[in-house]
Amino acid sequence: WPTAKAPVSPQPMPLIGVGALLKLFAKSARRQGFGEALVGFGLFFLGLAYLKDSFDTVFVDIEFSLLSELGVWGLLLGVLIGTLLTVVMQASIAVLALVITATSTGVIPLSVAAAFVIGANLGTTSTAIISTLAATAKAKRLAMLHVIFNVVTGVAAIIILTPLLWFINLLQNALFHDPNPALSLALFHTLFNILGVLLMWPLTSRLVLFLNSRFRAQKAGQLRVLDASSLSIPAVAIKTLSMESLRVGQLISSQALLLSQGKTLSSQSIEQIRQLQSEISHYLTLLGKSQLAEHESQALNELIKNQLRLEMTLQLLPELAEQAERDPQAFVPEQTLWQQLSSAHWPDAAQQIRSCYRDLMRQRQKLKEQLYLLVLTERLSNDSGGDQLLRFAELRRFNQQLTRAMLALAKLHGPQQAPQTSAVNHEEINHAS
Repeated sequence: WPTAKAPVSPQPMPLIGVGALLKLFAKSARRQGFGEALVGFGLFFLGLAYLKDSFDTVFVDIEFSLLSELGVWGLLLGVLIGTLLTVVMQASIAVLALVITATSTGVIPLSVAAAFVIGANLGTTSTAIISTLAATAKAKRLAMLHVIFNVVTGVAAIIILTPLLWFINLLQNALFHDPNPALSLALFHTLFNILGVLLMWPLTSRLVLFLNSRFRAQKAGQLRVLDASSLSIPAVAIKTLSMESLRVGQLISSQALLLSQGKTLSSQSIEQIRQLQSEISHYLTLLGKSQLAEHESQALNELIKNQLRLEMTLQLLPELAEQAERDPQAFVPEQTLWQQLSSAHWPDAAQQIRSCYRDLMRQRQKLKEQLYLLVLTERLSNDSGGDQLLRFAELRRFNQQLTRAMLALAKLHGPQQAPQTSAVNHEEINHAS
């Protein structure tokens, strides 16, 4: 509603100037971020002003009243024009501001302007479609939902356009006592979105089923929630990278669990995990080239550190497989921990994982003391005892690095991202080890 009477460009130059000064001279990261936001808003409004000014003269020279004389075909043509304008300008708000201004000056009849608004909403789907060309299946489903929402609402709005405009006129007279075409158009845009919600609400469950059946989900060796678009917002990239890294940790835990159950490693699964690790490393490198705030740089360092920990555990898996071949019962004590790590719901499971890890370390310490006793009483040779101790050390290193990595990644993925606090968990694990 405020856009019905407000100018498109609320003095963007002061916003840009103040924002630039804050960005350059403010000491705190929060004020620098606020300055960057002011610059962004200023440039946004400045761009809208240029777009609006560029199309203003075109609108004045066209007789849009002829469209209203064509009836339904004129309305459909108005929808098409609104769609094309939005696709070209890539800013529906600029189109809406342009149409509202033209309506308030009498250049465009209200019915045709409403058709333009419908077209502007349809035009926004182009941005969603383009942005998901190389995105994940979930992103493509979301874009498809956006298209369905706007198309269904647009068709319904065209069908009931006359009753809608009548209701808007009635509502405006009752609330504002001041007939205003621009305000009527703003009300129409609001009702358009409300209509969409009312239409989609009963179809939600069916839409979910339909969308889930569209687009093939990523294979095990492909990223599920991370794509190039995530990197545009570092905070989102850190979240998605931590999610993908947690998934890698769960896959490694699942392979270790297979060994504890007397099964063999799947070479295909190991290759898929390596592929995931490679893709995550690629995105970490790209994120490192972005301009990051101090806390985001700390989070990135934490991600890289835990990526290396996961890589270490992946390299240890073949050695654990050799141990399992010699002794199928070698990893029975680890079954509970590996089971929890492979299916944990983070971050809620963090405390349970720590407790399970400490119990495992106590159990392993008892087994180590038994080994010392066997060597001391000469029931086991020094060579055999030394080999067994080396295998214990490999296993301890695997459990320690895997648990540390997943606990740290869970903190990064959790609601409070504070990488420095993860040192407490690592000290606990080191002490338990």
